[in-house]
Amino acid sequence: MMEQYILKEQTRHGTSLFPLACYRMEQAENFTVPLHWHEETEILFLEQGSFHYSCNMQEQVIAAPAFVVFPSGSIHSLTASQNPSANSLVFRLDMLQFCGCDHIQSGLLEPLLEGRISFPPLILPDHPCYCEFCRLYRDAFVSAEKGSLPSHIIVKARLLEILALLYEHDCLTPAAESTLRPELLSNAKLLIRYMQEHYSEKLTVSQMAELTGLNEQYFCRYFRRLFGKTFTGYLNEIRLEQAAGALLQSDKRVIDIAMEHGFDHVGYFIRCFRRYTGMTPQAYRKSQNSDMDSSK
Repeated sequence: MMEQYILKEQTRHGTSLFPLACYRMEQAENFTVPLHWHEETEILFLEQGSFHYSCNMQEQVIAAPAFVVFPSGSIHSLTASQNPSANSLVFRLDMLQFCGCDHIQSGLLEPLLEGRISFPPLILPDHPCYCEFCRLYRDAFVSAEKGSLPSHIIVKARLLEILALLYEHDCLTPAAESTLRPELLSNAKLLIRYMQEHYSEKLTVSQMAELTGLNEQYFCRYFRRLFGKTFTGYLNEIRLEQAAGALLQSDKRVIDIAMEHGFDHVGYFIRCFRRYTGMTPQAYRKSQNSDMDSSK
């Protein structure tokens, strides 16, 4: 389901006792994870397909298999095609800390937590660590899905082994400075959060410009620079993602779902939905429900 791919900043990944969550993204068709951010680190395994991702407005196109690491606080998005399959571990780095201070804590974990060193942003099959990294990640992911205390111990152990592997191969490097100025990054996060929380309301360029303290004309150029698309285009993506989830989770009429998700005209909603998913809302509901029935 497309709604699984919206990882909002305010979403809790895991629990307070075990702040880690695992996600699977498998689609027969293309899928998109809209621009978003969260405080947790994310290790994303691109298992099959072709992917276009951005991190802090730096874009890259890559074919699977590959690992991508999104640092804590980074603004990122993902578009997938060619029968894509991917999964990810999203976790707070501080879950790996020790109660007592030793040279592992002071020499490795603290620099990671403070952002002085970072994971490699991309690990491809020709990377010397790839095979072992892949084994450790898969073991951690499978264990994370089980959810028991013994499996959580395995997850934590495998993540520490991943750090040891990267450290041994000198892959933990001084963190690169973001190409975005701090105020631009802060404004981008403010806009993302506000739009995700208020997408069902009538939002205008004037409101968003006032929120960021910019005039309307400059805001439009500013927004396109930050997000690579227009304000209306990005807002509609959020609305369509949420509407797609509502289509599967309820039997409400299409017109009611459209109105509840910020679309004043059902005809416009259907046209946008068809462009976004390749099918009408009715066809999407039918095909996704058929897929779920066949998998039972």
